[in-house]
Amino acid sequence: MGWREVLEVQTALVGSLRGFLVSRGFLEIMPVVVAPATDPLWPDSASSPRPVSFEYAGGRLFLTQSMILHKLAAVGQGLDKVFAFSPNVRLESAERAATGRHLLEFVQLDFEVAGAKMDDIMALVEEMVARAVEGVRRMASEALGRLGAWPEVPKRPFERMTLEEVRAEFGEVWEEEASRAMDEPFWVTDIPREFYDLEEPPGHFRNYDLIWPRGHGEALSGGEREWRPWRIEERLNGVAREVVGPFLELARSGLLRPSAGAGLGIERFLKFLLDADRVEDVRLFARVPGRVPPL
Repeated sequence: MGWREVLEVQTALVGSLRGFLVSRGFLEIMPVVVAPATDPLWPDSASSPRPVSFEYAGGRLFLTQSMILHKLAAVGQGLDKVFAFSPNVRLESAERAATGRHLLEFVQLDFEVAGAKMDDIMALVEEMVARAVEGVRRMASEALGRLGAWPEVPKRPFERMTLEEVRAEFGEVWEEEASRAMDEPFWVTDIPREFYDLEEPPGHFRNYDLIWPRGHGEALSGGEREWRPWRIEERLNGVAREVVGPFLELARSGLLRPSAGAGLGIERFLKFLLDADRVEDVRLFARVPGRVPPL
């Protein structure tokens, strides 16, 4: 797989995604790489239990694991639609290299919409994915031909299943099996996870994961957001306060507001478009779990 062709497709993909969001009234914000707070990713026990941190100027800074907290802060400042192409650093376990889908460092398209509901974002994502595939086919057709790839535009609407339904069909460790069984992207909803996803009514989560078909796995994760400080504090059990302290202060100060959004992995989207075996096949200078890179 030639790097020139891969990068031509990547350039077309990123340009198509950016163009789509700008056409829908989104504003691009610059990525945050170091911050006094970041996404703890709890309760995903397979990821690093704590983000990478270091001392600086008498305080502690973390490398960004996702820009979720900063997106919510931006929306709280009156920016109704925002997005960023955010570099994320996650110290995944060496075992995750076996999936072919995980990297220590990757780029995520993070976006958030004030006042949006999950159905709004799911419809937006379905259109964005379709338009991005069309854009790649239009702008990088020669590169696709040289790579022997021609991605089909996904059929809409995408199928939806709850986590309970997908587990009943594919078992507790469902992602890979379900992904291999499907021919089109599909949604999995109502997933118990981080404190910032809205739980309403109790025991039901207003969130969603998009799964690529043909074994390419999770594409996107998102949800409606919790903005009420007392509810956030109730759900912080198990989360180190030092990781989210500044964000919690924003909530207590009334500087959060209802919103919904998601994060879309760029390298995994590219892997899906090119039907590559492993994500490092489409990422120049890939950082693979369990390996020290030569450069």
